[in-house]
Amino acid sequence: MTRPPLLFLALGLLAACAQPSSRAGDLAHQSANHDTSSCPTCSAQELPDDFRRVDSGAGTKVAAPLAPPPAPVVRSSGWEAITTPQMPTPTYDTFTTAGGTAELELGGVFDGDDAHRVPALMKVGLSDYFEIDLGWDAYKQVPALTPDARGPGDLSLGVRHRFLEESAGLPALAYNAGVKFPTAADSKGLGTGEADYMLGIAANKDMLGATWGAFYQAAVLGQPAGGKDKFDAEHRAALDVSTELAPHLSGFVQFGDRWVQEQRINQAYGMSGVYFDVAPNLTVHLAGLAGLNPDAPDFQIMLGLAWNFGKFFDPLF
Repeated sequence: MTRPPLLFLALGLLAACAQPSSRAGDLAHQSANHDTSSCPTCSAQELPDDFRRVDSGAGTKVAAPLAPPPAPVVRSSGWEAITTPQMPTPTYDTFTTAGGTAELELGGVFDGDDAHRVPALMKVGLSDYFEIDLGWDAYKQVPALTPDARGPGDLSLGVRHRFLEESAGLPALAYNAGVKFPTAADSKGLGTGEADYMLGIAANKDMLGATWGAFYQAAVLGQPAGGKDKFDAEHRAALDVSTELAPHLSGFVQFGDRWVQEQRINQAYGMSGVYFDVAPNLTVHLAGLAGLNPDAPDFQIMLGLAWNFGKFFDPLF
């Protein structure tokens, strides 16, 4: 809201001077030629909290009401979620964890081949555009390998940095880098017993009433000693789109592929799901994945949550 034009202030002052008064002193103070800045009575007069003194343009000081603060802009639903869930997709996007906050993601992945996982991901926003994350399969079951192929999986440590904000002509861009540590029991087939190294890039752009995303990641996969190659090269790529379906409810669709040339693995998939914001700091998800070629899982059902614990410290940068 802008201040009232000086013309309206002058008219208001003239109207006040035209009002009758029972005291001569009041008439003197209402005079348009009266300089209130040099008058001890007027200078000492206290104004209400919602008034300030302004220059009328004629060398006099008058009282004018303060403009009220602008009303906050909020969504029609009243609040906006601060969570930035990465699950259930096997990819990253550009939406990093809020600076100074910590966020925990927990999920369950149920495979048609009885290969189940309970993934966990802890993320900490060092700033509004840079985060670190610690990932772990708290429980993993792969009965197709060995009868006792069940237990905790490997541990991973990663970073993500949104280095370009979205603008009218460009998408937001972020890179991710990480290391997988061989903490799972490779004797049971729960891991390779070797470290993996990942580097990827993500892009997001709001247009046509939806958020569009693209992701690519290259990884170097360590192979057990005695294998044909010491390292294998893994590639992941995906395209997705998400949109708000109702207040606090959004849906997404993603198509992606994972291929490892040395192992002749090519896993193409399509998946779709929904996110529901239970509270500003709590989001739950439900999704389904279908394999599009023989190497991919036939189907998977995924559910989980993202819980932001709030601010613990001031962003570091």
